[in-house]
Amino acid sequence: MKYRLCRVFEKFSTGFVRNGNFLNIKTQIFLLLMSVLLNTLLFIQCVSSPDVYDEDFYSIKLSLEKNGRDSAEYSGTPILATLEFDDTVSFSDIAWRTGNGKLIIPENMAGKSSDKFEVYLYWLIYPAKKDSATKAYIDTIYVSTGGNLKTSNKVRVKVNNLPVVVDSAKIGDMVFSGLDPTWRWSTTRPISSVPFRFYARDLDGKVPDISFADNKGKIVMIDQKTLQYTYTIPQGVILDTISITFYDHYGSNIYKSLIMRRFIQSTPPVIDSVLINGQNIGYYNGCKVAYPFIDTLEFIAYAHDPENTSITYQWSSTDTSMLRKGTTTNSKTFFICNGNICKDTLKDSALFIDTIKISAYDIDEDSTVGNILLYKGVFNEPPIIDSVSIDDSLFTRPGTTLRYPVLVDSSITVRLWARDPEGGATMLSWKAPRPSSISDTTGTKFVYTALSSIGQETVKVNVSDGSKVTVLNLVFKTTDGTPAFDSLVVGRAGYYTIFKGTDQLFHYAKTVFDSLPVAVYASPTTARGTLSYKWEANNKSIFREIVDNRAQIILPGNDIKDTIIVLISDGIKGYKVKLEVSGS
Repeated sequence: MKYRLCRVFEKFSTGFVRNGNFLNIKTQIFLLLMSVLLNTLLFIQCVSSPDVYDEDFYSIKLSLEKNGRDSAEYSGTPILATLEFDDTVSFSDIAWRTGNGKLIIPENMAGKSSDKFEVYLYWLIYPAKKDSATKAYIDTIYVSTGGNLKTSNKVRVKVNNLPVVVDSAKIGDMVFSGLDPTWRWSTTRPISSVPFRFYARDLDGKVPDISFADNKGKIVMIDQKTLQYTYTIPQGVILDTISITFYDHYGSNIYKSLIMRRFIQSTPPVIDSVLINGQNIGYYNGCKVAYPFIDTLEFIAYAHDPENTSITYQWSSTDTSMLRKGTTTNSKTFFICNGNICKDTLKDSALFIDTIKISAYDIDEDSTVGNILLYKGVFNEPPIIDSVSIDDSLFTRPGTTLRYPVLVDSSITVRLWARDPEGGATMLSWKAPRPSSISDTTGTKFVYTALSSIGQETVKVNVSDGSKVTVLNLVFKTTDGTPAFDSLVVGRAGYYTIFKGTDQLFHYAKTVFDSLPVAVYASPTTARGTLSYKWEANNKSIFREIVDNRAQIILPGNDIKDTIIVLISDGIKGYKVKLEVSGS
């Protein structure tokens, strides 16, 4: 009854002042004196906050967890607190009060509105008050407003356990904040394992435990006390999402997601050749063959993966003229003719029957697909140039034009391998713009002598089977041997800058970085040339790691400029690239 009377006094005294603006001056003075008297009575009778909640008395209602309890137990997992106000409370002036211990309230308040909001509470140290009977630590919490004139009911929390805290994590050479729910690591290097180290604490003074889930790669513990692990990148996997839990077995859990990504350019498989009924048809990205009589054809494919992973095969036909016998993912399969259309013999022409499709897959799901066009009858195809060798370099299926750099006044040996698809003989002939450029022509090879100055000329090679001719243009470009600069890539994968052009000085600025990846791409101007890279810094930058054309650079300070110099050389000639790096 006392609490209800206080509310009546409060509203009645407030009403004196609110309603007095429309009365004469004597009446206003009288009402003001009455308001002072009633407020004095209100302060004397109602200022103290009772420990028992009375819904009719409190302007602020404080409850714990979803079921609106006035007590709860804290074991390391944040406790949801809900505040509700009546129309006499201003939300902008609220102070949290705790009887014992240090109460921490995060900044992210959920469900905030003018009359209600929710917040999660947690403790970093034990409260000072300890129950002698239960040996439990007890904290009392309430909120106030208006300089403690209005308070909420009090709630009690038993603190049984302190939480686990994650400060940071080091994945490989990248450091992540413990406040981030998701850590994203990536690399472009062909590495097989990554070191993990976690900086986490159990505030009860123990080392927290860690569990991993959903990972594709193997994770092995190195040191439990320092929370060090090694992660093995599984072959063929370019994305792995790992769920990490930090816990203490008493109710405190912290969850993180670690996304491991490899940005590695994978080369698809190469189909080297296909045998049909034991005959090599010289396959290269598709071909066509003709048979006077077709019944059952045996296909065997030979393919390889440049990354040396295993190959699986898929065979199919695009029409219904040829039906595959059985199902297989091996390199060998059979197709059977469906109907009499395959068995008719045509002597002077070829009729299209079906397309046999072969797909070769590597372990990364990269694939190469080729088509074999199957005809009945006979047809004459132009000769095929399978490969060309120029000194020590070999080029397969050169197409119609092959470009090759040569040094001024040098001589190189060129040899061709060509064939007639129908098994006939082939004849080679050469045509050069200078009589002195071609010499020592023997069968399928000749010697080419380059120009005496920088320039370009084309030697035309004709391969004939007696009725059809295949032409290959060999374009020889003379050079003095200076390496050719292609590009400069600065930054990590997904956040990099590419510099191109003929400039030898480039500029790069970034606000803050601990290490800066830099890669230089160049090419030798002679086919046999190999390049070396020498890295230098003018202002004491640290090269954390140098691997040929790649380096990790660390500036001495974020406000210091430095010039990184890369000398590209083939052993005889050199080219210099400069990168001016600055932090601000």
